[in-house]
Amino acid sequence: MIKLGSTGVRPSSALTWVPWLVGAATLAPLAIFHARFAELFWFGDEWDMLEQLTQQGAAAWSWKIFGDVFFPIFKLSWSSLLFAGGGSYLVMISALWVTHAVNVALLGRLLRQEGFGWIGAIFVMLVFGFTSANLETVGWAVQWGAILAMTFFLGAALWLGGRQEPSGGGVYLGILLALVTASALSFSRGILTGGVLAVASLWPVPERTCPVGWAARWGRALLCLLPAAVVAATIARYAPGNQTHLFDHNGTLRHAAQFGLWYFSVNPAYRLLGCSSWAPSTALLLGAPKAALIGWGLWHSQGRGRRLLTVLLLFDVGNAVLLGVGRYDTGLSMVTSSRYQYVSLICTLPFVGCLLEALPGQPSFAAPRLALAATAIVAATWLSARSWSVDLAGWSDARGRATRELLFVNPRPPAQGAVPGIPYFSTARAQELARQYHLH
Repeated sequence: MIKLGSTGVRPSSALTWVPWLVGAATLAPLAIFHARFAELFWFGDEWDMLEQLTQQGAAAWSWKIFGDVFFPIFKLSWSSLLFAGGGSYLVMISALWVTHAVNVALLGRLLRQEGFGWIGAIFVMLVFGFTSANLETVGWAVQWGAILAMTFFLGAALWLGGRQEPSGGGVYLGILLALVTASALSFSRGILTGGVLAVASLWPVPERTCPVGWAARWGRALLCLLPAAVVAATIARYAPGNQTHLFDHNGTLRHAAQFGLWYFSVNPAYRLLGCSSWAPSTALLLGAPKAALIGWGLWHSQGRGRRLLTVLLLFDVGNAVLLGVGRYDTGLSMVTSSRYQYVSLICTLPFVGCLLEALPGQPSFAAPRLALAATAIVAATWLSARSWSVDLAGWSDARGRATRELLFVNPRPPAQGAVPGIPYFSTARAQELARQYHLH
């Protein structure tokens, strides 16, 4: 039996570069398939955002609700890169990939800090970093908010667990508050950051430097909850999303619960394993092993490791609830959408890494253990990344080439219903925006 995370691990200063090296390596798909990514173009909600930005101005627009989301940090980042990049969509996509690489490194450092060995940490980093299951998240600039929210979540989790000061020093608490707030203001899922880190703040685990009393723990927990509560209240009050209709008629709440349960059960295994069948039994066939894996990981961990796994589980469950409420009307087939995999991968893969850490570790088994672990890591990474070429070919056609031909090649494009991803948008207006912002 392993006891993962009993005291936490302070990564050797000689090896702190390893997660950053792995993160940089995960930029390989962008480099290898550069031509395909260069074909991508502004799509769907981005046209609506460009229109609102034009009508309202950057300062006012950044603080307005967009659909059912309040994410001013993402809006400010997105619009700033739009102008700085001269309208280049490849610049936008590159920013997504660089942020994703940072997340890979932060996740690896977090796992090491909380007690994972290198076998589990490297497995998680490579599979999360290279998997084509993230195609829509790293291939559509409007998803940058979702990635940024996780960047600030991982940064806040690292900061919370890595530094302990008497009574929670002012600088320490200020940085923690800034990271939690930034996550909540980057994307709706970022609201969960404050809640799950509040739980982490209250978790009684051995501290590396000095004990933190319960009063200080409760103070940190309430500090984490504050921005989440403010942003959640803002969305509840002003966003015209599905949450306003959740109790309007019979069946709506049931559909939301069903969507959330299916999402939690089938992800991320459905895409990682390349599943294609879709039936009521799918959720059970994939959900039961996931539940067993989670239970095993929590049972075979303790201290800081169990705290981290619990935080990730709570984030995964909270994300399922938010998606259930916000997307129940799209149908169950949408639960496996590529745009919804990012959080599930971050929250689930560490449990698999925990399982790898349980390989026989006695000295007499050291060499076979290392060989078996290396084989598993290489195989899992290859399987998760094997579909990039095929998936990206169709993606770049639908999300790039079709729009470019419509706006810049077709001499007589349809006036309405033709702009991919946003059929109610006028073709002429899209061409005007393309000229105004030099979109290319």
